[in-house]
Amino acid sequence: MRNKETGYESLVVAAEAVFQNFDPIQQRQLVVKSLQNAIPGPFSLLASPTFFSSFS
Repeated sequence: MRNKETGYESLVVAAEAVFQNFDPIQQRQLVVKSLQNAIPGPFSLLASPTFFSSFS
């Protein structure tokens, strides 16, 4: 998904488009995929549910 805005305005436009065009399950999948692309592999393991459940 792309838009012509920059910075925070770009984020707002993208969030609005996702809200209008995707159901909640698709929204969640899109967020997970975006985070996986933005965060390097070893760091994403720290944010996984299995990592946090090991402290319970």
